[in-house]
Amino acid sequence: MSNPSINLFTPLQHLRTLQPESTPRFGIMNAQQMIEHLAMVVCICNGKIKVECKFPPERVAVFKSQFIAGDQDLPEGVQFDRSNTTPPPLRTASITGAIELLEKEITLFHQVFEENPDQIFTHTFFGEMGFEEWKIFQRKHFRHHFKQFNLPLDF
Repeated sequence: MSNPSINLFTPLQHLRTLQPESTPRFGIMNAQQMIEHLAMVVCICNGKIKVECKFPPERVAVFKSQFIAGDQDLPEGVQFDRSNTTPPPLRTASITGAIELLEKEITLFHQVFEENPDQIFTHTFFGEMGFEEWKIFQRKHFRHHFKQFNLPLDF
């Protein structure tokens, strides 16, 4: 499961190619909303946002075996929170601002785990996860949204 080569900073270069008019292949978010969404989910794994797991341990184990330990990508159009049918209001003024926010949250993610390598944060589907599991999840999550906007998947 461990993959030290996963670097969450690598995909940022591809996000910089997005324009306000970039059209998604699926989903309801525009480019800026997608980047802000990535930043918000990174806030879960850096401790800024706390969530509870919505599933019993036996279901969490199945989810983790498929999507964290396994090679399965997140399916197109998957929604972890089906109660959200519209994207939240924008938090930044531009795509550039959203990328800067995402970069800041990724930096904090690394700082948190450098200071406490055994830190655990909870995901709504995958339950408690440490640094390596979060890196795997975030890579798959980023790739899912990169497919949404036809961005390169070379990370």
